[in-house]
Amino acid sequence: RELERQSEQFHYVEDVADIGYWEIDAQSSPPRDVDLSDGVYRVHGLSPEDDFDVERGLSFYHPYDRSSVRRDVERAVEHGEPYEHEARLTTASGDERWVHSIGEPIERDGVVVTVRGVFQDVTDRKRQERELARQNERLDKFASMVSHDLRTPLAVVNGRLELVRENVESDHLDT
Repeated sequence: RELERQSEQFHYVEDVADIGYWEIDAQSSPPRDVDLSDGVYRVHGLSPEDDFDVERGLSFYHPYDRSSVRRDVERAVEHGEPYEHEARLTTASGDERWVHSIGEPIERDGVVVTVRGVFQDVTDRKRQERELARQNERLDKFASMVSHDLRTPLAVVNGRLELVRENVESDHLDT
């Protein structure tokens, strides 16, 4: 019962946080065997019955991100280097998603036997970041325009103030 309860909690957390857990068997020959939770299958748009190994997993990544993700995985398996990255992937149905992945090598007697980690869909956050960047860019353009529009009249006012200072002495002019 306790195992069932913990399993239900794990699946609930996966669903709510849009995450998944994975493990790579570092001792298997390429293509390396991988064990995935339902959350990883879901992000990829696959079912747990679909075949999946490291090479297939890497094939989902965007071509611009694939080589750096491959390098991270290879360094973890071959040299025991942990990693963390964000990259784009294309799901089985063709949707583009952003994922945040953390990989941690597990060693026994100085040899990497497993690389395990979590995988989270961060697409919504990336969209919000892009929208915020667009809004900030528009705000910067607006501020630049307003600043330019105010500089000309202020320059005229300052020029006239200097003319007045030449002819009139008053403590109010500084203010």
